[in-house]
Order: sequence, then structure tokens, then C-alpha cells
Amino acid sequence: MVVRGRGCASPKRGAVAGEGVLGGGCAAGGAGPNGKVEQLVVMGPATPMHRAHRAKLRVKCRICSTELSYLNKTTSSMLRHYRARHENEVPDTPRINSASRKQMLDEALLNFILKDCQPLSIVESEGFRELVQVLQPSYVLPTRKTIKQMVAKKYEEERERVKMEVQQAVAININVIGVMTDEELGQDIKRYGDRLALRAFCHQRTVTNEESGGVETVKSVLMQRVRDRLGEQRKTPANRDTAGSGIVGNKHAVKATRRVEMGWLHFDNGTYHQIKTRNGGGTRHLSVQKSVTMGELLETGKGLFFPNGFSSKGPVEDFEFDIRDYSHNEVSPEVTVSQLYEQTKLRMLRIYTTSKAKDVILLSDASSDFEPTDERPMKDNAQTILREQNQETSSLEDWN
Repeated sequence: MVVRGRGCASPKRGAVAGEGVLGGGCAAGGAGPNGKVEQLVVMGPATPMHRAHRAKLRVKCRICSTELSYLNKTTSSMLRHYRARHENEVPDTPRINSASRKQMLDEALLNFILKDCQPLSIVESEGFRELVQVLQPSYVLPTRKTIKQMVAKKYEEERERVKMEVQQAVAININVIGVMTDEELGQDIKRYGDRLALRAFCHQRTVTNEESGGVETVKSVLMQRVRDRLGEQRKTPANRDTAGSGIVGNKHAVKATRRVEMGWLHFDNGTYHQIKTRNGGGTRHLSVQKSVTMGELLETGKGLFFPNGFSSKGPVEDFEFDIRDYSHNEVSPEVTVSQLYEQTKLRMLRIYTTSKAKDVILLSDASSDFEPTDERPMKDNAQTILREQNQETSSLEDWN
């Protein structure tokens, strides 16, 4: 190939220039028609230096690693390659700067710690740091102190958000909840179990209000209690006992029954001891007519503490019974419950059924050996009498 051009007068310098422009070959020059030196450059085989220079003027595709020519310093070849090979492979993604990217990753890390209840020290864990380094090498984990500050800030933000939602929320009456559909209620209460619990509570509250005669609120109940208390304080003792419309009196005066607590006292070693529940005693709560006498309550106590005629202390026929008040004083069987309430002035009347073992006297024939017919334990006085009779019998036999 022969190229005619202009160059310097020296053939040697023209060859060098031709080599620099076209890459190599031999050159010859001489004076032209215009008196200027013309240079002829003949292209020959490429030298190793030329091949190294051509290798530097190539680019590589980052998607498929294909090498492309870059001799003309233009991107035409790269555009043709991209449109032909990768136009439909790589979607256009918005460019994110490093600051917003780090903020997004910090927010994701904070949500991970809060939702999964992870300790704040996880950012100092070696394994977690290695995992983050593999996933995002350019991301720098925040310190434990920074995470703590982020948690506090997140708490304040959520607290303010919930307060605003509560302030802007519209109150719903319990009667309205019963007619709302599950979809309508689900707009405010997301969990199905919470909606069921709310419906059950509202239904129970509605039934209670209907049984009480009307819809009552906590405020109305408290106000009514305050009014009742103030009304009782303003009444005189005489007016309290006077029956009439609009007059607050003794609420127990109009009742036909009163409550009574009954216990069991057993006489042993010279004193009365209260029998506990595990031994068949304990406190029994009764609701009886005000006209019931203590004698009738004594029979009730026998049936309670001696079921079917037996107890932990023995059968009912081996004991003597009476009735006593809260101070262990004997009460007459003819006294009624109303009279005892009036005497003691107690809010709750307490009485006791008392039991005491009967005295046992044993008689036997002096000429025969004593054989007890009862297998129950003998009392001390009976054993003493038996011992004296045996001594008299033995002395008579010796005399004969």
C-alpha cells in the first residue's frame, strides 16, 4: 500500500513520522511540484510494538466480558454491541447515592433488631459483621451506641404517631360494635382474635346493663355511689330508721333473711378448741330467716358437723351440745337471729356449735370378771371406778 503525504525533507525523519502515524513500513521522500517534500509510506507487517499499542486501544464489556475496538476514540462500537446483545437484559435502575443508600441500610438494620428482638450487641458480633461484609462490602455498620440512639429516636417517633392516631380516632359505642361487620371492624382492629375478644366483652357488658335495668357507665356508677354516701351522711339517726319514700333507712330492715357464720368448738383438756376444716369443722356460711332460733341453728350445726351422725371426734350420741356466740358465751336456745343481731350490733353474726363428751358411768357385777361391751376408749373417771371395783373383788377372795 502506497500513501502520498507531506512530511519533512529528510527521508529518515519521514520514515519515523510514517511509522508513528501508520504503524510501520519503509518510507522515501522528495521534492514535489509545489516545492514541498512529499513522503511515501509503504505499509508492511505490524511490529510487536504496533501490536502492543493496538491492544491498549481496546475496551471490555462488563456484562459479557467481550473485547471491543477503541481505535477511533468513539463509543459507536460499544453502543452497537449493547443494542445487539444486552438491550433487553439489564433494566434501567434509579441511581442511588451513597448517603441515601446508607440511611436505607441503617433503617433496615434497626427494623431487624426491633422486630426480631435482637440484642444491640449484634452489631459487634464477628459473624454478623462478616455476613454484612459479604452482602454489602461498602456498608459500614453503626456502633452499638449509635444503634441505641436510633432505637430511642424510633420509640419517640412511634409514640407520637400512636398518640396522634388515638387523638384522631373516632369513638365507637359498645352498642354500635354489635351491628358492625367484621370488615368494618377490621379497618381499626387488624387481628381477628382481638376483634372476637372485643365483641365478647361488649356482649357481656350489654347483658349486664340490661339485667341492671339500663345502660350504666363507670362514671354514672361512681357518681351514684357518691350521691348515696352524701345522702347517708346528711340523714339523722332518727330519719335513717324511718321508712318512707326518698328516705335512706336500714337496708337490712326490709329483708326477711340474714347471713350467719357458724363454726364448731369442741371441749377438750378443760377448754374449747375450734375444729379446722380438714377435721370436719371450719366456717359455714348460712342464710336463714330472721325468726330462726338458736335451738334450730343448733340442730342445723349438728347436721353440718356430724353428717350421718358421725364426725372426727366420734358419734353424735356421745356428746352434749349447746350454742355459743362470737365470745364463746352460751346463748339461750329461744333467742332469734334478729334479736342476737340487735344485741351484738355486728355486721356479720358468728355463732358456734359446741360439743362436749358425756360422762360415762359403768356398772358391773363384783363376782364376775369385767368385760367391756363397748370397744370405744373409756374416760378417766370410768377407768378409776373399774380399778377400785377390781381391788375390792380381789380382797374379798383373799379373805374367804
